[in-house]
Amino acid sequence: RTDDPWRLFVVTSADIASIHTLNGFIARFNELGGEKGRFGGVNANKLSGPFFESVTGDFIRETGAHLVANIPRSMMVSVGEFCTLPLVHVAPRGHVTAVYRKIARAVAEGKDARVPRHLDDGALAVWSRRWREIIDELENGIVRDGAAI
Repeated sequence: RTDDPWRLFVVTSADIASIHTLNGFIARFNELGGEKGRFGGVNANKLSGPFFESVTGDFIRETGAHLVANIPRSMMVSVGEFCTLPLVHVAPRGHVTAVYRKIARAVAEGKDARVPRHLDDGALAVWSRRWREIIDELENGIVRDGAAI
């Protein structure tokens, strides 16, 4: 524990365990009342397409959190790991490198994001059920209201 001020940046992915953990961090942050800490925002990590960006984006909107960046899944990160080099050396002009630079600027600038609100158990269950239904419909090709696939 330190007496220095701090900022909370939370990294999440689109899986439900990660979303629940993000919700827990937000709840705990709110319990602390922001006495010394400030909320910096959320980074959505290793998203593999627009659908997963939609899931995390929807949750972030529901909580009122600030999205710092979507970090896409990238094979160049693996290349860097195999070479034991940071991504900025392996792909200095790459898209994911630019995203990491954006995050670094957000941290360095020290701007506070709005304080999000966590979803209580009931609201989280409703949110999860809605996404479960969306995923089920996508997987099974459900047609509603005359819509075509």
